[in-house]
Amino acid sequence: MTTKHKGAAAWQLFIAFSFIGLLAAACWIWAGEPWEVLADGKHYMAMYMGQPTAPPFAYRVLTPWLAHLLPWSPEFNFGVVTVACLSLATGFIALFAHQSGLPTRGVAVMCLLWVTSFAFVYYDTTRIRADAPMFLMMAVLFCVAKYGVSTLWLGIVLSIGCLSHETMLVGLAALCVDKLFSTNLMAGAKRHLVGLVALGATALALLFVVRHVVATVPAVDPSYIDGPRAMAQFTLNYSGGGVKHVLRIYAAFGPALVYALLFLASSTPSRERWGFGALFTLAVSATFLATDTLRVMAIVIVPVSFHAARFVERIWDQRGAPWAVALVAFQLAYAWLVYGHLRTFKGSHAMNVQAAALSGLSVAVALWALWRARSRTQGTLTRPHAQSVNRLRFGDRIRLVRPSSGTDTRKAAHGGLS
Repeated sequence: MTTKHKGAAAWQLFIAFSFIGLLAAACWIWAGEPWEVLADGKHYMAMYMGQPTAPPFAYRVLTPWLAHLLPWSPEFNFGVVTVACLSLATGFIALFAHQSGLPTRGVAVMCLLWVTSFAFVYYDTTRIRADAPMFLMMAVLFCVAKYGVSTLWLGIVLSIGCLSHETMLVGLAALCVDKLFSTNLMAGAKRHLVGLVALGATALALLFVVRHVVATVPAVDPSYIDGPRAMAQFTLNYSGGGVKHVLRIYAAFGPALVYALLFLASSTPSRERWGFGALFTLAVSATFLATDTLRVMAIVIVPVSFHAARFVERIWDQRGAPWAVALVAFQLAYAWLVYGHLRTFKGSHAMNVQAAALSGLSVAVALWALWRARSRTQGTLTRPHAQSVNRLRFGDRIRLVRPSSGTDTRKAAHGGLS
């Protein structure tokens, strides 16, 4: 396929999955529980009206500014910005998955995991938040980094994301981890260390300038929080203890986190496990600095969804479509139960029990499918034509056959695999 045809195919993929993201956003708005304007949203609404507000909300200038450019009511304008960003993020996630080597069905699985994630459903149903453009820029960063663009473009994307929310800096951490462990998640091995340092310096300088230019009102800090240690203890108490805090971390992703961990534990080189572990640990550490555990963990949704999609793709390839569809269905059911009804879910013992049962069932099915897939691959390859060369086990031989005159080359090549 020529470069021109590849570019056209990429645009078609982007448009198709962006439209799917738009449909998913519309479905969640229609089916999910509505939210009123929450505490954070009131700060962003004040910024929309041109009024100063308290830090750190005052520094997240991008979303209110974009909403202010639109001609409708404030709530509707914020909704348009949020839905548009989440939809476009779906398209960029599809491009990232495609460039990472996933087949079309794997791309579809990753996008389905994204549109059933907490990050997508929660911000889609709350709407008056600053995070949606940040998630769009995070998806763009993963995508363009995988395509190997220059460090300058990465800096532009990172800077725009930081104007939406400072957690965009996790994208910089992902690039550094990719470089350090050579995980190839974002083609980080090809990046120069000097360029990554320059990226970090640029992003921090931008945040510094914003904090000295934007007008704010004094923030009211709780008197019972004095330093990171006190904040961590307060967060644990807010969660209900260490065990419940771990459950809240799981709830940020649902069964998709289990799929990702199973894939990393069973199928990847150690450098990928170390790289993912470092990035995930960074996100977990950040949860002790804020009570919104699910929102903090959502910043690593792209790598979690990617590895989870690789697991589902592997099960699809080795066990068949019904098993893969079941795994995705568990994620959809979990998203509907938890994210689509989050307000009711928090205070409902029955819904918590249902979510626990659903999670346990998804883990059992995933483990069973993985065990059956491993048992099946112990024998010889029974469907050589369906296997790609890079999936051949060590010891398989490829016998090259020179086709005779009049012989179809493809037929000869098929006959040469033994």
